[in-house]
Amino acid sequence: MPKMTVIFDFAIRQIVWPIYCGSVTTTSPCFFCTQTGVIVGHDNSKGECPKCRGTGSVKKYEESKKWKLFEKHKIVEIESFGQITWKTCSTYDESEDRPSSFSNYDIFSSKEEAEKVCAERNGKIK
Repeated sequence: MPKMTVIFDFAIRQIVWPIYCGSVTTTSPCFFCTQTGVIVGHDNSKGECPKCRGTGSVKKYEESKKWKLFEKHKIVEIESFGQITWKTCSTYDESEDRPSSFSNYDIFSSKEEAEKVCAERNGKIK
């Protein structure tokens, strides 16, 4: 029986720049409690920060119809034909247990190429 050879555009551990269109949740430091998750009352009693609910960071959900550039990622696994799964590499935290999945059409080997495709796709959105 003949063997089948599959050639992928990317390699395991390769750094790539994905793009996405749609909603995204961003996290920013909570300045209300100075990232401690705790506020102190005038009588020195401590309580959970109402803005971040004790986490020290605030999450913001954004809905968008424009293509945007993700931070760079590292490919860790080939999930299936046409899909690549990898983890975020901005912090180089290899312990992340839920990798993201992106299509071959939405990841690029250079930041410049990803930015160019975003601009092209956004030009087609009316």
